[in-house]
Amino acid sequence: MKQWIERHKRILQKAASALLAFMVGVCLVFIIHPVKTLPKDRLLSLSRMHEDSQQFVASSSKEPALEDLLSLELVREEGKTQKNWVTLSAFVKKIGKAASFTQEDTSFGAQVQLGYGTPVQGIYPYTIEFQKQDDTFYLSSIQGFAPKSAHYQSKKI
Repeated sequence: MKQWIERHKRILQKAASALLAFMVGVCLVFIIHPVKTLPKDRLLSLSRMHEDSQQFVASSSKEPALEDLLSLELVREEGKTQKNWVTLSAFVKKIGKAASFTQEDTSFGAQVQLGYGTPVQGIYPYTIEFQKQDDTFYLSSIQGFAPKSAHYQSKKI
């Protein structure tokens, strides 16, 4: 063992200095650029998310009419809240309760996602997103997976 160490002393010294340099670099990264964490009051617990979701979720939900979704006004990044933007509670009141509810609270802002319809391989036919602005969630995105319309019927060949 001693002979092996003597023969590989130079390689071991280089490996040790590289490891030390790496550790110093990692420490400097975390000291200079600390990881941003959310304040404790903005962290979501499972019980809080479950509590928040109860008013928006039902055991089953139907797919909203495509025409109703297309007529809605989405949030625009203008900095000011507009009167015609659709709030989360107004959307659920108009369309109905969702099948799923997900809430994220990040350093970039808060977001709620509602899933409507019966999921196919975990994907809901409609996913509706709301972004938080001025302590209220506003409609920001509508995503449809194979949407259906009352005005358009596909032909089966």
